[in-house]
Amino acid sequence: MARLPGEVCLSFFTQHMKPKTLSLTQRILLLLGLGTAGYLIWQAMQPAQPQKFSDRCVLLGAIAADHVDERPQPVIDSYRGVKVYDNGPDFVKSHGRHFSLTGYYYGQRWQCVEYIKRFYFDALGHAMPEVFGHARDFFDNETPQGEVNAKRDLLQYRNGGNVPPQADDLLVSQLIAGGYGHVAIITKVQGNVVDVVQQNCGADNTRVTLQLQKDADGNYHLEMYGQPVAGWLRKKQG
Repeated sequence: MARLPGEVCLSFFTQHMKPKTLSLTQRILLLLGLGTAGYLIWQAMQPAQPQKFSDRCVLLGAIAADHVDERPQPVIDSYRGVKVYDNGPDFVKSHGRHFSLTGYYYGQRWQCVEYIKRFYFDALGHAMPEVFGHARDFFDNETPQGEVNAKRDLLQYRNGGNVPPQADDLLVSQLIAGGYGHVAIITKVQGNVVDVVQQNCGADNTRVTLQLQKDADGNYHLEMYGQPVAGWLRKKQG
C-alpha cells in the first residue's frame, strides 16, 4: 500500500539524519515541519472540481453558513426598489444572516433565496410562513396546479401548464446548481420573452432573458440554463 507523504518524510528523516546530533526539541520541531510539508503536498495533489456556470447560481444556506463574511458588498442591480447585491466570486459564501427591521428572516446574505424573499417582503408586502429551505424547496411538487403552496402562501403554477408567467412571479428551477435549485424574480413577460432578475450569479449576470414556448394545446414551457424550470409562484390577489 502506498505511503502518505508524511510517512515518506519520516522515512527520509530516519534514514538520512543523525538524531544524536540534534536535541529532543529540535527533533520534534523537525518532525512537525516535515509532517506539515507532507500534508500540504498531499493536499495540493488533490484534483480540483470544475464548476459549471449554472452551478454558480447557488443557493444553499447550510453551506453558506460555514463561509461567513460580513463585510459590506456592492449593489449591482435593483428591481422595484429592491437591491441586488454582489456575493463575490465564492458563490457558496454567506455575508451573515439577514433580517428585516421587524425581524422577518430574509436568508443568508447574498444568496438567491435571500433576494426573492426580500423582494416579496419589501416590494409586495408578503411574508412566507416557511422561511427556510434550499431554492428547490420553494416549489412544492405535491401542490395541484393553481392551488396555494402552503409553505410559501403563494399560488403555484407548473411549467407545462396553461397559465403563463407574469411580472413579479417567483421562478423556481429545481434541476440546476447541483440539484439545490435556483430562484429568481420575473420582471417582464412580453410575447415569448421572459426577463428575470437574480442574485448570486455574478455581477454581470443579474438579468437573464428566457424564451417562453406555447404548444398546440395552449400550455407554456420555460427553460433556464438549458433545464426546464419547475414552475412559478404568485401572490394571491386581494
